[in-house]
Amino acid sequence: MYSRLTSVLVQPARGVQRQEAKRYWAEDGTFDPPVQVVIDRFKRLRWGAYIHPRAGRRKHLYRKNPWIVAKKDEHILTSRAMSFALDNLLNAEWRRPKFYPEDIYEPYHRRTGVPWDYDLHKRRFYP
Repeated sequence: MYSRLTSVLVQPARGVQRQEAKRYWAEDGTFDPPVQVVIDRFKRLRWGAYIHPRAGRRKHLYRKNPWIVAKKDEHILTSRAMSFALDNLLNAEWRRPKFYPEDIYEPYHRRTGVPWDYDLHKRRFYP
């Protein structure tokens, strides 16, 4: 009875595959390959956050309302904890800021609404 119960509990769920999060191919960690899924799904901004499109944005568009389709086209910024987790899955080369010509994410590379950004804006003049 006990062996049957443990065998049921140990079996993984159907359709769920285990995937190694990060691999180090050398014992001393000199070669540090990035996780390709992170490179494919996320775009790292220069100030450390990641941006990604909404899930399912191109699926079944014919049966969605136009305002839902417009909302699905928006991109999402990751939280601080998620950004740290994604940084650990990449190597130093991919964490470095990258500059591309005609980058569509250029407005997002400048962070606004933070205390060190207040001096950059023109203050109101009260006579």
